Amino acid sequence: MIIQIKYLDLKKVLLILLLTANNLFAFAQEPDTLVQADTLSMQNFLSDSLAIEEKTEEKQIEIPQTEQTGSNATDTLAKKINRGIEVLFAKASIEPKQGEILSNVLKIINHNEIEKVVLPEFNFPATWKLIGKTDVWYEISPKDTVYIPVRIIPQKLSNGHSNYQINAFIYNSKGIQILTDHFNCTTDKNAEWKVTSNKNKIYFKNGQSEEDISFNIENKSLFDQEIFMNVNSAKGDISLEKDKIELENGDSQTLELSSYADTTFEYTAVINNNRRNFRKVSLLGHVPNRKSQRRQYSVFLNSQESKILGNTSHRNGSKIDLIKLPNVMRASDYSSRDLPLDVQMDYQNALGDFPFLSMNLNGYKNFNNDASLNYFTQLNYNQVFWNKEHLNNLPWYLGYFSNKWSAQAGNVNGGVVGMPSAGKGIKGDYQINPDHKVGAFLTSTRGFMKFGQTDAYGLNYQYNLPKDGFVLAKFGRYTNGFNGTSGNVLSLQSSLRIKEKHGVGIFGALSSRRHIYIGTLTGQQGFLLGLNYNSRFLENKLYVYVGARYNSKFFGSSNSRIATGNAKVQYAISDNWSAYYSANYANVETFTPSTGFFDPFSSYDFLQNRFVFTTNNRWGTFNPGIYYNVNNFYQYNVHARGLSLRFSKLDYIKNTLLSFYSEAGYTNSLTDPSVKDYFNFRMNTFYRLRTLTLTANYRYGANNRSAQEFQTATSRSPQIGRFSANHQYLFADEHWVLENNISYTYNNRFKSQFLGVFPEIFFFSNNGWRYSLNPGYNLNVTKYNNELLNIYSNNPINTDDLGSTVTKGFRVNVSVRKSFGVPIPFMEHKNSNVSFNVFYDLNGNDKQDKGESSIENVVLRLEDKEVLSNSKGFAMIENTINDNYQFVTFPLEELNGWFGKTPDSLSIMTNTIVQVPFVRGVKVIGNVVLNRQDIAVTDDRPFDLSNIRIAANDGTTAISTLTNFDGSFELYLPNGSYVLTIDENILGSKYSLLQNNIEVELNSDMENIYTSFFIVEKERKVKIKKFGEGGTIIRSKDR
Repeated sequence: MIIQIKYLDLKKVLLILLLTANNLFAFAQEPDTLVQADTLSMQNFLSDSLAIEEKTEEKQIEIPQTEQTGSNATDTLAKKINRGIEVLFAKASIEPKQGEILSNVLKIINHNEIEKVVLPEFNFPATWKLIGKTDVWYEISPKDTVYIPVRIIPQKLSNGHSNYQINAFIYNSKGIQILTDHFNCTTDKNAEWKVTSNKNKIYFKNGQSEEDISFNIENKSLFDQEIFMNVNSAKGDISLEKDKIELENGDSQTLELSSYADTTFEYTAVINNNRRNFRKVSLLGHVPNRKSQRRQYSVFLNSQESKILGNTSHRNGSKIDLIKLPNVMRASDYSSRDLPLDVQMDYQNALGDFPFLSMNLNGYKNFNNDASLNYFTQLNYNQVFWNKEHLNNLPWYLGYFSNKWSAQAGNVNGGVVGMPSAGKGIKGDYQINPDHKVGAFLTSTRGFMKFGQTDAYGLNYQYNLPKDGFVLAKFGRYTNGFNGTSGNVLSLQSSLRIKEKHGVGIFGALSSRRHIYIGTLTGQQGFLLGLNYNSRFLENKLYVYVGARYNSKFFGSSNSRIATGNAKVQYAISDNWSAYYSANYANVETFTPSTGFFDPFSSYDFLQNRFVFTTNNRWGTFNPGIYYNVNNFYQYNVHARGLSLRFSKLDYIKNTLLSFYSEAGYTNSLTDPSVKDYFNFRMNTFYRLRTLTLTANYRYGANNRSAQEFQTATSRSPQIGRFSANHQYLFADEHWVLENNISYTYNNRFKSQFLGVFPEIFFFSNNGWRYSLNPGYNLNVTKYNNELLNIYSNNPINTDDLGSTVTKGFRVNVSVRKSFGVPIPFMEHKNSNVSFNVFYDLNGNDKQDKGESSIENVVLRLEDKEVLSNSKGFAMIENTINDNYQFVTFPLEELNGWFGKTPDSLSIMTNTIVQVPFVRGVKVIGNVVLNRQDIAVTDDRPFDLSNIRIAANDGTTAISTLTNFDGSFELYLPNGSYVLTIDENILGSKYSLLQNNIEVELNSDMENIYTSFFIVEKERKVKIKKFGEGGTIIRSKDR
């Protein structure tokens, strides 16, 4: 039968009284387990129970009419109702915290017309403890309910994503198990540890190439931790050793740390500057045996949980920078009044019939970091006799850019859409204020400031919106002196952000043109419209971009009607997975004025669709995807669809890179109904191993009209394969570098093979010259037959084999390159050389006299430029800009009381020699004196006053030392004013310090200074009793 259960407010009151009495009874039964009972909240129990009551208020329950016995009874144990008894926990799941009690309520409902007696029994981990008695029988009246608080003390929770199941088994009065229910106790990972290093920054001394380093991992949580750690360097030119054994792949291991335990890993970092040919050298900036560069190497320790569950994982790491400093360095390659100029001359086909000479000159100059100058020109010469057209057609460019304005001359582009605006001329912009900017241009294809061919000029204005965005207006006009065509274009572009989330771009343009056609002056107008939108949704996981553009057939100077559209959607599925969709569409129709129709030969449209997944793991980056492309060209209308896969793996430590891409699918031709679903495949592979680079490309199947015609006519699939290799070798004499290139290509359509070998040898001089010799040999073999020629001919001939055509070639190229600094006569010289002389100053006169030794391995830092003093105490920074700099010095070796006597800043205005004297510090001697009460001294043994920290602070830095057993201390300090302090935290409540923060003034006339700290024991009241025979007090007095 069906029973409708209703609960009244009165019953809620009785429930509260029942739970209160039950808890008091449980507390009285187990007083020894209630140490934490005051942390429990009865309010939680009641609210949980009432919540369950409200949920089941309208619940309809079907009561079974017969009892189940025998083996079938076990089938009902998983049910929550049996024999008219229903059981359920108030909470299905609990997430406990360390040190807290688990709290839940077990509800047992008697749906029967008679009283029932039940015994609940609980099952949980053996080390956990249930608060209260476990052998309590409950008598449940007809149609009544009991609520049993369940409180469990978990002795120890696992540190991890764990799930404990707490079971309740219900027995009837006969001892038969009739019901069961459970709730889950789930714990999340509580991972916390810290990684530190012995030093964050370590400097190598002169001649030193290795240094001991260490990392420490400390478990800062209440749980044991299992940690995966990896130690490696950021570059391949430094290696790690452990116990004198090189760790080629770094150090990776899994360790277990107990709560609040720590461990230390010790290594030796070794510089591998002699690892030639591990990485390629720059063919533009290589300097042989350069020792004037600051080199920084980094060693990392990265750690994370050994097993990652969910989307988050605790990670921690530390980095040690190891720095190798030169004794002499250049702050900049050129002085402030020099224009950097790179000159490269290439003489190609030197031994051939038609040699070619090219000279390229380019440079870039910074002015005070807020302006720059770019310049470029190229001279090409390939004729025997002089021709002034070489100079007229000479490409060149000069551009000056600053925060306020810019000016460009030479080969420039006006940048007005739809009209020819490139040529030689001038262009400039001016920033009126942060919101307004104007510009103009003037160009001609005839030459600089020479007009009569295609000339163009225009204006532009930009307004920056108050928030993110701008409005840009452009006007341009062009004239063509050859055919009398002229035209105007006016465009307006706007980009803005809406609520910092949505981006909208609008583009529009109008054009008008006049041209003479068959003696008649004709005017035509056109327009262009464009719109795009982008935004991010779903907490920046979803990125959407859509854009479209259309222009009419007479827009600008062209006769093409063009419609394009593109869309991009990217979604971050998780930390390691994302999905990406892209679509690109274009429709181009070319209008022919002479016929008045669109030309089918040059008109086309296509639609490209691609959907790709991206995932990153320890193996690399994978991009599986699918594609569907529609290409509609003249006599080549196909639908291509298939699968794609991209894979890449970079190992910076080993200097390896592997990249692979492939597509495989079927192409259906709509042009030729007889050609359906032919297979297409292409593959591109790139592999780099140190200084060796290999590339391979392969394509199978037709991908254009002529290839499809070949495939249809011969029933053979076109195939093209390419392979190339590049290798660089740096000789032991670093002036010489050899670069080898080899390539091979095969094409089965023309039965052609191509082989090319192109070695190039470079010589780099010490003063910056680079010379190269590049001989090359190529071999091309092609085997034609009339069968192939007939495919593309309207007059078929016989198919006889025409034999092979072999073409050989040999050439020699020579090049010379050099970087110069071209002086600017009218500019002031603003660079100077700064030399440093570091020495022991015995007599304190701030200059090095006879008998005063030089000091090696002292770091001299001028702002962000650092050098290291050599064995003669010398170091230099060349070509530094004249200015005021912060100046810092510190030795890498312990000098035992010698301190640098240097200013905090230097003013560099001319070539300067900076004396860096190190003077003997003043020896500060002292004692910590303890004055104890006479009555407190019970023996004559001395009091231990060791390891008390004494600090001297000059307001910026603190130098400290520790006391000896008898309280004595000493330390060396440079001249200056100091405050000596003692750590008062050691005194506690029984002692007090008479004086702290002692001020001292140290100068060069002092050798030693003495001071003391006095600690006194606070007075205590002592009661003295004197006992006689029999234990009676003879005399008693207070002291």
